[in-house]
Amino acid sequence: MNFLIVASGINLEDKKRFISSCCDTTFNPENFKYLGIIDDKKEGTVKCRLDWLMEIDLSEFDVILWADLDDELLPNALELVAKEYQDPECWLTYGNYINANGEVPYKDLSFPDDIHEASAYRKYDWRFVHLRTFRRELFEKLTDFDLYTDRKLVAMPDVNMLYSLLEMCGKEHMRHIDTPIYKYNHNHAHTVVNSYSAELIEEELNYVKSLTPKEKLKSL
Repeated sequence: MNFLIVASGINLEDKKRFISSCCDTTFNPENFKYLGIIDDKKEGTVKCRLDWLMEIDLSEFDVILWADLDDELLPNALELVAKEYQDPECWLTYGNYINANGEVPYKDLSFPDDIHEASAYRKYDWRFVHLRTFRRELFEKLTDFDLYTDRKLVAMPDVNMLYSLLEMCGKEHMRHIDTPIYKYNHNHAHTVVNSYSAELIEEELNYVKSLTPKEKLKSL
């Protein structure tokens, strides 16, 4: 099984640190490949990541790891992700994380059964946190609208994609890794909260939450 780690950012030093965190993991087999994308034009790092994935041949990869260059993987990250995908029914994983202060902000990120049953992920508190991973075949089921919607999202460009992935999986095919596997460096100027106004973030999030949920898939 081949894994592609995709991360984007605007700072070369962040890229060096992220790559170092990938190499410092306790599990770093050759079937993990890494690409860091620097957004030189400042067009939006997540959009650059989406555009890049749409342009290349992903056929050699089985799983995509979706990250940010200004963050870091924890030493157990790759091992725990790879272990989950030994189950062919696992199509998607999300983790838990520590913040820049070494704290674990969330103690339980699982979804209640009624949210799963109603596919009401857009109506519930955000749970799909780093480290986010998904099978290539699942990603290829996304439409252009799932990826880009019908309006230009600046602060939240990938949130509709992430909701769509959850909805296509349902409870049966998503796995939550409760152990922190990611370090979210939130205390810097380039986070979403520090880069955009609270009004814009709320407006874009409310728009995405208002969209019709995707149908759950029976197979990939």
